[in-house]
Amino acid sequence: MMGRNPLQPLKKKQVKNKINFFSNHIIVCGYGRNGMQAAERLRAYKKLSSL
Repeated sequence: MMGRNPLQPLKKKQVKNKINFFSNHIIVCGYGRNGMQAAERLRAYKKLSSL
């Protein structure tokens, strides 16, 4: 029985690559009333390019 998943290093690298892709981005989690207000304010400051 192996104590470690042989694919674990590859998965960690994939996660790091995804995180690096989103550097200098702002992610709004949830698009309810508060999320919409936050997105509008960010858009007004030219910090949100798409939804």
